[in-house]
Amino acid sequence: MKKILLGFIVVILLFACTQSPEEKVNLLIKESMERGLYHPETYSPAGTRIDSAFTPFDDPEFYDKTLQLYKLTKEINNYDDYAKSAKRNVAHHQDMLRIFSNNDSREELNQAKERYNEYIVKKNRAEEKAKKIAAKLNTMLNEEEQFIGFKVWHRYRADNNAGMTMFGEVKFLMDKDLNSIFALYNTEDEEYKIVESLFKQMCGEESTSEKINLEDLKFYDE
Repeated sequence: MKKILLGFIVVILLFACTQSPEEKVNLLIKESMERGLYHPETYSPAGTRIDSAFTPFDDPEFYDKTLQLYKLTKEINNYDDYAKSAKRNVAHHQDMLRIFSNNDSREELNQAKERYNEYIVKKNRAEEKAKKIAAKLNTMLNEEEQFIGFKVWHRYRADNNAGMTMFGEVKFLMDKDLNSIFALYNTEDEEYKIVESLFKQMCGEESTSEKINLEDLKFYDE
C-alpha cells in the first residue's frame, strides 16, 4: 500500500513539473475566474495575451498610489470649492450682522465660520496625504526598472447574475514562476481606465480612454 501511495505521489509531481507555461497560466486563470463568477459553470475562455511585467507601472503599489492621488486631488478640489462657498456665506452673514445685530445673526455667522474652518482643515489634511503619495510615486518612477513577473490579459464569456451571456476582460499579474496571481483588475472598471489613462500620459503616450489632465494632479511633481 505504501509503495502504491508513493508511486501516486511521484506521478503527481512529474505531472506538475512537466506543465508548460501556458498550461500553468490557464490553470491559474480558470481557478481565479471560477471563484469570482456568478455562474462559474458557464465560463469559457475567449483569448489570452501574455507579456512581461516591470516596475513601476506594473507594480500594484504604483497603481494603488496613482489611484489614491487621483482621488485625493478630486477631494482637495471639492474642499476648495466648499471653502470658497463657505467664505462667501461668512461674508453674507457679516453683512447681515451689521444690519440686524442680533443673537440669531451672530450665531449664523459663527456657524458659517466653523464650516469654513472645517473645510480648510480637511483640505490641508488631504494635501498633506497627497504630497506624501506624490513623493513616493516620484521615488518609484526614478528607481531602476525591475522585472517582477508577467501580466496576462484574459478575455472570456460567462453568464452574469441575470443569466445573460456576457464578454469580459481581466488583467492578471503573476509571479516570475507563474505559480501565483498577485493582482488582478477588471479592465472595464472606470477606476482601471482612469489609472491606465494617467499611466499613458505619464509615458507621453496618447490616451485611448478618457483624457485626464495631469495638471489636475497638482502635487505630482512636488
